[in-house]
Amino acid sequence: MYYPFDLYTRLFYISDVINKLNSGTQRIRVLDVGGRDGKLYEFVNKNIEISILDIRENDKGEKNYFVGSILEKLPFTADQFDIVTSCETLEHIDVDDRERALENMLGLTKDILIFSCPFKSKEVEQAERIVNDYYKEMHGEDHPWLIEHFQTELPNIAKIEGFLNKSKYQFTYIPSNNINTWL
Repeated sequence: MYYPFDLYTRLFYISDVINKLNSGTQRIRVLDVGGRDGKLYEFVNKNIEISILDIRENDKGEKNYFVGSILEKLPFTADQFDIVTSCETLEHIDVDDRERALENMLGLTKDILIFSCPFKSKEVEQAERIVNDYYKEMHGEDHPWLIEHFQTELPNIAKIEGFLNKSKYQFTYIPSNNINTWL
């Protein structure tokens, strides 16, 4: 199986946390928000059940797939999942809706939300411009995901931490994918 290094790294870190929380005997239910192409299920223990929520249609034949937005009414109940993950999704949600998206994800998990996203910084924005310019030179158009980053603005880590602190959630920040390696 082949994965771009940045996707592989994110999935490795996220699955490592999930697999360590799993005793191997109990069934763990995970909701992967925005996970259509992520293939998290290929990285976790076999007794972990992955459901996917994504705004895009399920044209990949993935199981337990639900089409919808974390901002909409969903076919799930509060605390339905042991873990909710969201890998590289938050930056594609409008700035004004991000706290509500996080609240909705937190409402669906019994205990744990694991999410990753690029945070706003001069270095990240510059790197994304360089990569988009290269992509545009090669393909004649902007990269579809990076152009959304420019339009919606990258998440601000201080605002995310402020929201989590204000809401009394405990959290850990684990940096990954060094910007110099990414370029």
